[in-house]
Amino acid sequence: MLKRNQGITLIALVVTIIVLLILAGVTLSFVAGENGILKRATIAVEVNEKASAEEEANLVVADIVTQYYEEKYVNHKEVGKLDNYIENQLATERTTEGNYTVKSIGKDVIVFKDKETISTGVIINGRVEWNHEIAKLTISKIETEVGLTNAKVNIELQNGEGAKITYAIKKAGDMQDKEKVENQTELEYEFSGLETGMNYTITVEAENQYGKATKIVTVMTSARLRNKWNLGVENSDLETYRGNPEYKGEEEGLYLNNSILATTEDYILNDEYTVIIETKNIGVTKTNEIGCMVSTGFGRSYWGSYTLGICKSYDGNYGAASGAGDNYYISCEGSRYTQDEWHISAIKYDGQTFSYWVDGTKVGESGASNVKVSKLYIGGMSNSGTTSSGVYWGYASGYYRNLAVYEGVLTDEQLKNYSF
Repeated sequence: MLKRNQGITLIALVVTIIVLLILAGVTLSFVAGENGILKRATIAVEVNEKASAEEEANLVVADIVTQYYEEKYVNHKEVGKLDNYIENQLATERTTEGNYTVKSIGKDVIVFKDKETISTGVIINGRVEWNHEIAKLTISKIETEVGLTNAKVNIELQNGEGAKITYAIKKAGDMQDKEKVENQTELEYEFSGLETGMNYTITVEAENQYGKATKIVTVMTSARLRNKWNLGVENSDLETYRGNPEYKGEEEGLYLNNSILATTEDYILNDEYTVIIETKNIGVTKTNEIGCMVSTGFGRSYWGSYTLGICKSYDGNYGAASGAGDNYYISCEGSRYTQDEWHISAIKYDGQTFSYWVDGTKVGESGASNVKVSKLYIGGMSNSGTTSSGVYWGYASGYYRNLAVYEGVLTDEQLKNYSF
């Protein structure tokens, strides 16, 4: 008997708890749900404030209408059309008894409090019709022109009368001091002293009586293209240095067999540079021969401190020499350069690191490069055909299609996706 009563008591307790939970859920939903008491109370407050703001603004407009008729019929003044008169009077902000501010922008009327817009309307036939959408401030155009170390920005606003424009530039967590200008509907500004080959975020903010607007753009400072050649056709600023180059057209490229082209002017590869060349089926033929696809300087010891360029060795491998000595040579297995396919090779130096790239992949890097001022040689180097320290400085025979030289560095991302 005792056990049965305990069982009934436990069941009743569980049922009671479930009922209480259901009631709690219903109560919570009723109070704080989407259509609950709290939400409805908030909406009621907003509706009431909007109605109060519009009522007080209507009283301001009514006073202006009374003043208009007094000026026109009592004082016999030329006051123009009623709507225009109201616009002109409200162009200067009016404050109501409830501390609402009423202001016109053309035919649009805004009522706000503590800089927060409460209601908007439009002047029609001497009164304000509320709930009309008014013009908004927008940044209609933001154009950029980016160089090595600078970025120009051109900004235009829509409904930007009297706007205050703020603009700033950001890189890697650093922010330049914000610059501000007043009463501008368009602006051209130049950020200077930027780093080459870096991503920057430009933020433009504008604010006036029509509201606020923000726009963000990302730009990248670029390396300056010094020159680019299609080697399959003759170029006026390239000359035959050795042998007999064979021009086979823009697609087939240039065929060099123990032959070299050279630029007609010197190229300075010093603080920052990028050199990119497109080749196919490059080979050397002699024992201990090294032939450079593109180079500046000349060969002396194994790789030596006098060669800067991309070369192929007699052992079948390729490499990049930074011109800073044997320890700054980067080797590349010959298997990366498959036969009968065009390959894009690149070297770049950013002032600290020299790196070697093949078909968008970085092969390796070293920590130095030397200043080089000389002609660029394609297919060899200035002293090709000579032997020094047991190395025959020869020719990189094969097909050549494109060559580009930049002052400054292309980014890793640009090199990954580079194409001529």
